[in-house]
Amino acid sequence: MPLSSSDFRQRYPAFGDTVEYPPGSVELYIELAYDALNKRRFTDKWLDFAAGLYTAHMLTLDGAQGGAQGGAQGADSLSGLVQSANVDSVSVTFDTASVVDMNAGHWNETTYGRRYYRLLRMFGAGPVHVLPRGQPRVPGFHHG
Repeated sequence: MPLSSSDFRQRYPAFGDTVEYPPGSVELYIELAYDALNKRRFTDKWLDFAAGLYTAHMLTLDGAQGGAQGGAQGADSLSGLVQSANVDSVSVTFDTASVVDMNAGHWNETTYGRRYYRLLRMFGAGPVHVLPRGQPRVPGFHHG
């Protein structure tokens, strides 16, 4: 059973305000998420989880562009491991390379997007074994 708008708001309380995050926007992004996801790669539970991350990411980006003005506070800040720090005049530098995937594009702009992208990579990746020609065929293996 697909993720409902009320289920989404319960799992992601930052988007609970129906004025700031109208039902139509939430439902649109949930629908787009299910259209975008490969249903053959996920079990129902993981599919719903991915749809929730997709929806939260898109709503957060909407907030960053002035669509919604509360809750998730637009695009979230990006931080990683502390790379350097000063005490006087307080200065901290973060190593964002530890949390950013250079191929993820706009998915890097929110925590939800980074989690969504990692999830897609996790479910999209898998072992591929290429056997030399002449070897017996084994189900589940690519035969070159």
